[in-house]
Amino acid sequence: MAALSDQELLDRAERAARSLALPDGRFDDLLRRRDRKRKNQRIAAGVVGIAVFVAAVWIVTTGAWLNRTQQPAIQPTPSPTAIPGYHHNGEILILKDRAFTQIDPVTGNVVTGNGVELPVAHSVSDFAWSPDGRDLAYATNGHVQVVDVATGASREIMSGAAHCSMAWSSDGSRIAVAHDGMIELIDPEGGNRSTLVELPGIVQPTWSPDGERIAFQVVSGERSLYVIDRDGSHLTELLGPAPHDSIGFFDPAWSPHGSRIAYIASTQAGSTKSGPWRLHVEVVDADGSNQTELVEAGTCYCIGFTPGLTWSPDGASMALNTGSLDEQDYGLYVMNADGTGLRLVAEGANGSPA
Repeated sequence: MAALSDQELLDRAERAARSLALPDGRFDDLLRRRDRKRKNQRIAAGVVGIAVFVAAVWIVTTGAWLNRTQQPAIQPTPSPTAIPGYHHNGEILILKDRAFTQIDPVTGNVVTGNGVELPVAHSVSDFAWSPDGRDLAYATNGHVQVVDVATGASREIMSGAAHCSMAWSSDGSRIAVAHDGMIELIDPEGGNRSTLVELPGIVQPTWSPDGERIAFQVVSGERSLYVIDRDGSHLTELLGPAPHDSIGFFDPAWSPHGSRIAYIASTQAGSTKSGPWRLHVEVVDADGSNQTELVEAGTCYCIGFTPGLTWSPDGASMALNTGSLDEQDYGLYVMNADGTGLRLVAEGANGSPA
């Protein structure tokens, strides 16, 4: 084939270019189509991404919900059924027929077979549990004994004291013993004694829950309720004087929460000053304010019978030994801390319960 001249080559190239040339506006149309296509691709990709995200969230939340339905949460243990008129807190120790007796506060039954060995009581004037419940201190015939309730082993920590009344501190380190016009703080092992305060007629000490103060009654002269710090400072009269023809602010008991002190007061119920006495359970704030009667708690001549009261450990209830109520004999009663629900538990109880 003969070689083409330069002119022929130029003519062929021009014809090819004209055959490839786009009509007017076609190039712009192609650019717009390209842009729309890219835009549509981006939109489609975004929609797909959102759909994937929503699907993922749905799967996670649905799976968690299914898991919760398959493995329900552990339900709380239901509370014991409440017994109207009393919040159960264990056995109550009382003196009955000159012997220590443990009473179930709900049924009134004597508790036996629990491994507790209690001493035989003779002329016991008062007693107190140690905070851990392992030991029992009691006063009898001028002697203060501490007995291990599991083994029955006993030790004497004081002798020669008349008409003792006592309370064990919340930390277990001291027993406050009121006797012969004084309060002594005694080591439960008997190795250390110190005089806290001396006043004629001091009886019935009770510790504050924090162990920093002691309340007590003075029964000679002006019958009053006092409080004193553990170190012997800040002796303060909370209540008093009570009428001479009353039992005063009898058997004070500090509440477990520390805010109030309960006691038994009296008014004359008969026509003579020798009785009988109408008994009232009252409370007062620990600073001496808000003196309030909770309940009228029967009557007694208080000859051969000593009333008394104590709080339950949770502060929701009280146990009290009181005189005849609704034609019943004296005995152990329980009630709510607001004075409601008073009911007889056991007849024949005497002195302060624990």
